[in-house]
Amino acid sequence: MSFPIYSIRILGVLITAALFLFSKNNQTWTSWVYALGFGHYLISLVYSKKQITNVMDQARCYLPFGLAAFTGAALYFNKLPLVLYFGFHHAFNETYILNREFPVEKYGGLKAMRTSSAFLNFFCYLAVLQHMPELQFLNIALLRTGMLVSALFFFYFLNTLGKSFKPQELLENCAFEIIGLLLVAVSFYENITFLQIVCYHFIFWMLFPLSKMWTFSKKRIPAYLTLTTGLLTAFILLSPVGLFSYKLWPSHYAKQFILWSYIHITVSFALSDAHPSWVTRWFQPVKTSA
Repeated sequence: MSFPIYSIRILGVLITAALFLFSKNNQTWTSWVYALGFGHYLISLVYSKKQITNVMDQARCYLPFGLAAFTGAALYFNKLPLVLYFGFHHAFNETYILNREFPVEKYGGLKAMRTSSAFLNFFCYLAVLQHMPELQFLNIALLRTGMLVSALFFFYFLNTLGKSFKPQELLENCAFEIIGLLLVAVSFYENITFLQIVCYHFIFWMLFPLSKMWTFSKKRIPAYLTLTTGLLTAFILLSPVGLFSYKLWPSHYAKQFILWSYIHITVSFALSDAHPSWVTRWFQPVKTSA
């Protein structure tokens, strides 16, 4: 049985909400999110051996990877707020992961829909977090206009492609956008935080590989669960709420989280296919004719 991505997204939202509600205080909540993040960053490298080899074996990848690394470093040292850098990562990942199930080559107009979806997801993300001090420069009127225009384009393309999809496939291709718009509405009444969205991201990317292993290769599950649980335990023990006598200072732990978040996001442009084609084409293996 193949798990639909929208079911994993809903489960990710529920787990995030439960973890937030049952955290004793802000330091406990923050420590759990950071620990999930550090584990996510390491696991993504462990399970990206093939992608790393592909990039290293292709000389044509060196220049774009160098440019990506330089850009990421420049943004980090110039203190671009992580909330902005992560926003691009989040919108791209949530949008283009669907290309694994629905290749754009098979559906005419799907590429245009994905583009409008990426814009809509990014605008929804900014709208939900517009209360943050780092985002006070945003023009709210332009933000809402961008969200409205991208939503109109997205649902226009979705309607055009509707006959190509089965009902569950149709839901798969619009579930995250609907969730995003609902969160924008909820944000007028409840304060949705950056760490809540980040936590959802980490949990989703912990569950998604597990769902694929359950469907295609169950024998890999024990190793994956052992590594995931082991890393989470280790980083919790090292966190400000850890059990060891030596604990990282909260501010230092946060600085390390920001640093490795920048590294992870930057490297993901080269290693992950959950990005638009104008990014992935620089790092995917060149297809040669027989």
